Amino acid sequence: MSDPVDNTQPTQAQADDQATDQSQTPRQSGDKVDYKDIKNLQRYITPTGKIDSRRRGVTSKQQKKIADAIKRARHLALLPYVVNQ
Repeated sequence: MSDPVDNTQPTQAQADDQATDQSQTPRQSGDKVDYKDIKNLQRYITPTGKIDSRRRGVTSKQQKKIADAIKRARHLALLPYVVNQ
């Protein structure tokens, strides 16, 4: 008889997915998006200053609210439009 295949070890892709899921906490449906919460909004901005549209754990409605909050914070000079390097 052949031994059963041991599938307990995750593949590299599964390990990468688990690592990114743990490092980024998804927004809950009841969480408010506030333009004054700069630390939270900076999670959704790339190092070059662009709004990151491909974040895991965020629905399209939440992404739209996040983008609007970032734009409002930039207009009020709470966030920079361009990152100085």
